[in-house]
Amino acid sequence: MKRRAIACVIALVLMSATSFAQKTTIKWFANANEYQDYYKQLIAEFNKVEPNIAVDLEITQDDYPSMLKIQINAGNTPDIFNTMLGTEVKAYAEYSADLSSQQWVNNVLPSVLPDIKYQGKVLAVPVVQNGFGIIYNKKMFADAGIASVPKTFKELEADCTKLQAKGITPFGNGFKEWWVFKHIFMNFQAAQSPDVHALNAAFQAGKTKFKDNAILMGYFDMIDLFLKYGPPNSISTDFNGEMNLLGTGKVAMITGQGIWAEPGINKIDPSLQLGIFGIPVNNDPSKTKLVLGADHAWRVNKASPNLVAVNKFLNFWYNSDFSKKYWTELLKATSPIRGTKAADTSMNRDIQAYSDSGNVYPEAQIWSTDAFHQKFGELTQDYITKAKTKTQVISEIELAWAKLGGG
Repeated sequence: MKRRAIACVIALVLMSATSFAQKTTIKWFANANEYQDYYKQLIAEFNKVEPNIAVDLEITQDDYPSMLKIQINAGNTPDIFNTMLGTEVKAYAEYSADLSSQQWVNNVLPSVLPDIKYQGKVLAVPVVQNGFGIIYNKKMFADAGIASVPKTFKELEADCTKLQAKGITPFGNGFKEWWVFKHIFMNFQAAQSPDVHALNAAFQAGKTKFKDNAILMGYFDMIDLFLKYGPPNSISTDFNGEMNLLGTGKVAMITGQGIWAEPGINKIDPSLQLGIFGIPVNNDPSKTKLVLGADHAWRVNKASPNLVAVNKFLNFWYNSDFSKKYWTELLKATSPIRGTKAADTSMNRDIQAYSDSGNVYPEAQIWSTDAFHQKFGELTQDYITKAKTKTQVISEIELAWAKLGGG
């Protein structure tokens, strides 16, 4: 009996040691603080079926690209990290695992699939589809007698004067953060050319200039308009401040944002009637469309010792029953996955209307690197603070495009 008891104890110890040895921790480095609660819920659901795989989530909003590069250069590449699509699929290819054989790939929308491939391999996982434009308070518009969203620059300015006449500040601008400017500028890029990839390539090759592209020049007029009809502290306001301005009823619109802002604003005031419309880049109403597409993606570190665990996590996320409600009920975002019901929110209904009518632009921002976009944003901030003239800013943007834009 004693021998049998000892044998049982040894077996239990071995089983415990084996269980402990099989515990795996995935390092997930994410951006977008507004999604933090939903990521934590995702992890909790995953751990119900995979209790031996821990997901260590580190999330930041500020200067994510630079922080990611620091980790990569230090040899601490996370198991899962975030980059843009387009140009950055190529730029980060050497760090990215080939995910082509994973089951979740079959679920990706055909319109999104080409953007996550490079040289025939699937090297990225689409995060969401985003709609980008001007977010507005529908009740404030109605109270100011604005019956429909503006289709031209002149209409937008006229609406601003109507709002002011009612004592309403038209715009909230989060111009402290450089990334909001790429969300504004890509409307002008897409309106300028039906082939935004070719337009970006021409700037990257130094084969065209701002002065040759009249619609692009309108970007600076739009920034001037946002500033004219916005609070005096636009350059010191960040994303959270911008959401607070709209959520507390201090402004009628916010700029440089998209569908991802809706949950955070609704947390401040769930009763708000939010909408979104395309930026009127000039006075031709046919040029006013909404930017829609998948712009960011998750990448899997190909040198990760935890590839099996990471792929289990991604397949749970993009294949399981939980994933069907993840985008719809939690994020209330537009899913990149087939057969996912669209979230029934005011902004999503607006985005769906643009999509159904074909009145959308592709995401021009994905064809330049974040290194360029950061420089572009910083130069726009110099324009706003009058540290540099428009001529100086344009010249430096063109140089940066050629030096940093192509990856």
